[in-house]
Amino acid sequence: MADFSLESPTVERKPLAAPGLSDEQRRALARLQNRKTSYEAEIVRADGQKRLFVYTDARSQRGLLNCLTGVRQVGVSIFLGIPTSELFMSKGRNDKTLHVVNRGGRRLGHFIRFTGRTRRDVIMENNPLPYVAEGLK
Repeated sequence: MADFSLESPTVERKPLAAPGLSDEQRRALARLQNRKTSYEAEIVRADGQKRLFVYTDARSQRGLLNCLTGVRQVGVSIFLGIPTSELFMSKGRNDKTLHVVNRGGRRLGHFIRFTGRTRRDVIMENNPLPYVAEGLK
């Protein structure tokens, strides 16, 4: 017969046994266990240079827009060479992209978008983007 007792079994956590991972990568992956998936968003300048904008569990344009505050806003402003007072965003039509526009609404060629990678993917690949507000805190 099956055991339908209300007591939960004791679960012993085993260290990640993925070959080829460094100890640092294993620790980073262990910190992500039992947390929401966070998606990577990048900011891309008109010349093609990319920086990490944020890891967020939101997967919408509104979620990206909500992340554009404080230190990140200053970092974006410096990275793009646009004063914070002149930093305006416009939503793309069918995609989850935010475009940087001038006061008149004309796109400047810079944009913020999701990369399609999760934080776990970045750790596994060991290929992180430099953070947009690095050194500003």
